[in-house]
Amino acid sequence: MKNLILGAMLVFSLTLFAQKTTRSKLKADFAGATMEMPLTVADTIPLDSGQVTVSGYEKSLRATVESFFVTNHTADTLSQVGLTIEYRDMSGRQLHQRTETVKLSLPPNSTRMARISSWDKQKVWYYYLTVPTRTRNYQSTPYRVTITPVFAIKDP
Repeated sequence: MKNLILGAMLVFSLTLFAQKTTRSKLKADFAGATMEMPLTVADTIPLDSGQVTVSGYEKSLRATVESFFVTNHTADTLSQVGLTIEYRDMSGRQLHQRTETVKLSLPPNSTRMARISSWDKQKVWYYYLTVPTRTRNYQSTPYRVTITPVFAIKDP
């Protein structure tokens, strides 16, 4: 059975490299061909604790965006910051977790406000430190959030 699967994978991979031509009896010449890819690597910084901090999170009950402040404590200007965001209810159970890449121009030792699309598509959750709005005829539930900076990309 394994030989049959390996044989099928080999035939499939050979058909990927087959070259089609409009003239009959021509064959592809792969002599000297290389599969080089241009090397374009962004200058990514894995973040240690304290290099980038996040504060001032806010999301009201019916909001479609979440906002917070990102502070750069490095000596470099940053163009993007990767964040892991974890949402928990008031008893500590995890509701949701996601990773977002926030694009912003963040000079050294400065703070910028960032906004991302809300995880709460039904608009029934609100951040527990946000002043609650009227909830007449609406079910609303508070939650807590933890935002951890994971990586940053230097401005080119």
